[in-house]
Amino acid sequence: METKNQLTKEGIAAFEKMAHEGAKKASVSLSKLINQETEVMALAVRTLPVEKIPEIVGSPEDMVTTVIMEIKGDVNGSLALVYPQKSALNIADLLAKREIGSTAQLAELDKSALKESGNIIAGSFLAAISDYLTINMVESIPDIATNMLKATIDFMLAGFIKKGVSDTVAFEIDFGMGTTTTTATEKIKAYFVLLLDTESAAKVLGSLKKISGGRDMAE
Repeated sequence: METKNQLTKEGIAAFEKMAHEGAKKASVSLSKLINQETEVMALAVRTLPVEKIPEIVGSPEDMVTTVIMEIKGDVNGSLALVYPQKSALNIADLLAKREIGSTAQLAELDKSALKESGNIIAGSFLAAISDYLTINMVESIPDIATNMLKATIDFMLAGFIKKGVSDTVAFEIDFGMGTTTTTATEKIKAYFVLLLDTESAAKVLGSLKKISGGRDMAE
């Protein structure tokens, strides 16, 4: 997400409140998909240069599975749901009703299941944000890729960098769940990365300003 100015503390707080609404909806969708109770254990919102995104997820060579959707409507951009590979494997096991830890490598059926579940989870997150902002956002049919982190993020960012988008908002969410296969709480970490073009970013900030009673979101 590109802005000419830095977000204020009020701006960050507004994004965090919005993200919590999205995360709660995503958690409910995840619970239904895996038939396990889940909750949002932790959430962080960061604004950072697009080239810094890989640094918050892991090492450039780390394997990740990413579900990517284009955003249309009142705003234009992309939303990516990035799973560190351990989280992707855990979800694949839960979706297939296998014991967590059974899968060492994703099969094509696993990738298909992750794609569809990612579409539902990310779609719920996006729908909640759309309702919160009263801005129409429509997601496209998702793509899925398993690759090294740097290669995955570089592919996603290429088009936005060409457009001059320099900054983005990343939502880091930890989902915790109690499973039937273990007494320990399993964590599934997911990163929602939201990229908007300049005009769309301005619309989002404008809507957040109205919701926050006219307080400036950037300085």
